[in-house]
Amino acid sequence: MENADLGQVFTKRAVADYMVELFTLPAASRILDPCFGQGVFIESLYEKTSHTIVGVELDERLYGRLEQRCTGELAHRCTVFRGDFLKFQDEERFDGILMNPPYIRQEKIDELSIYGINKVDIRKDALYSNLPSNANMYMYFVIKGISLLRPGGEMVVIFPGTWQRSASGEGFLQALRQQCNIVRTITVLGPAFETDALVDVVILKLVKDKKAACMPPERLRIGADDGGTRGASKDDESECGALTPGRVKRGEIKRGALTPDEIKRSGISGAGANLAGGVFSAAPGMMPFSQAAAVRRGLTTGNNAMFVNPQKHGYNGSRTVLTPLISSPKSIRGYTTDGCKTDDLLLIDEKRRQIPEVAAYLKYWREKIIGEKKPKTLYERIISGDERWYRQSEIRAEGLLFGYIVRNEMKFIDALSPYIVRDNFYIIRPLIDPDLLFALLNNYYTYYQLECRGKHYGAGVLKLQKYDLESLYLIDAARITAQDKEMLINYVNLLRDTADVSYVDRITQVLGSYGPVDAENVKEMYENAKRKRLEVNV
Repeated sequence: MENADLGQVFTKRAVADYMVELFTLPAASRILDPCFGQGVFIESLYEKTSHTIVGVELDERLYGRLEQRCTGELAHRCTVFRGDFLKFQDEERFDGILMNPPYIRQEKIDELSIYGINKVDIRKDALYSNLPSNANMYMYFVIKGISLLRPGGEMVVIFPGTWQRSASGEGFLQALRQQCNIVRTITVLGPAFETDALVDVVILKLVKDKKAACMPPERLRIGADDGGTRGASKDDESECGALTPGRVKRGEIKRGALTPDEIKRSGISGAGANLAGGVFSAAPGMMPFSQAAAVRRGLTTGNNAMFVNPQKHGYNGSRTVLTPLISSPKSIRGYTTDGCKTDDLLLIDEKRRQIPEVAAYLKYWREKIIGEKKPKTLYERIISGDERWYRQSEIRAEGLLFGYIVRNEMKFIDALSPYIVRDNFYIIRPLIDPDLLFALLNNYYTYYQLECRGKHYGAGVLKLQKYDLESLYLIDAARITAQDKEMLINYVNLLRDTADVSYVDRITQVLGSYGPVDAENVKEMYENAKRKRLEVNV
């Protein structure tokens, strides 16, 4: 870095040209560069467009250099300001913003106090209220930039891909999506900057229109500058010298779906990686789980010996107080609860409490719990005087079930009968068409994310928390054509009826047209991650 205090990493000119040509703005639009540094974006905008340019820079030395170069026609088209961009104000909104923001970690922000910048003051601005408290500096720059865009305006930004896996990344992504759509996601493989300070880089194109159409994820492979121009090819897997959508004179590009090896090398994912902000969350055309479903844990009885199959523990009364309970994923065959094995759950209301056998059973357990002072939850209810200390919630399955412990096959199960389920399951309530949700969950895009998110235990066991499900990103249902939806629902019905896992492959194939990587690759990625997990302690 030229100046580590200000987090400056300077973009290569070829990459700047590529980013400029990502704009789809009318001629003579008004473009902002919030931290112009050495001026590479301004030079590219000046040479390749007829746009009016506004630049802001905090570094006095770099500001002075560009100000001296702003003569003639450049001075007519370009206005530059020196100062802190986070305090920059402009009454007229911008049509476009081109940005390489400063790469300053959140714990280093207060080191900028010499410039009058500190985290406490930044956080006072309501503009950043939706950002997590551990947001890095570039996140503040992007959110500030969005506030200066006109409706329908465009932002092209290059910054570290590490935000996709950071603790702050999810909050940052949600803050972006409240105002914009990420219409292009371009993973950069190779040196995008004048120095090699960063290897994990992404270019995003944002449009301040939540209905803007999204393109599939892309990749940009950059090699060493060779000063020449090679012929461009339309083959997605070809290499060429074109870094712009047309042609430029430096570097290499490789476009197309990311392969498993390239995803691994780029640092986007891997076994155990947090994909909440990874290639799936950053990719256009993905939607957060919360738009499609809500999730809750199944019933925790507080005392399984007392409530589950009470006949084994002294209860010999009427079965009217017993209700079917699904206790374990092992009791379910296939992808539905049809024909599953159930246990008996003691479920008592005030009326049934008066049944002599029930009253005797409750008395026995009450005395036992008081004497042993456990289970703690029930003991505290009893000593607090709660007359209904034995009560249970009727948490019935509605929608889909997912077992939180995965040993071999991963699957989401259609709860055809409204059984009560234990806390070995998550209950997923659909917010969209249930059949379509079944397809959006039972595919390798979803399975792979969960394989990467879960915690590994002995003997290849994978455990998943509620937030692992809630952090999923699904193929956006709104983008799927009516014809593909019909095909998906057909495969869903066949998967339910036959439990043949080949229909998961077919569902994935249909969704492959919309996914961030192609169907064959995501299946390979999932199977590799699963194989590594199962090989542990075997």
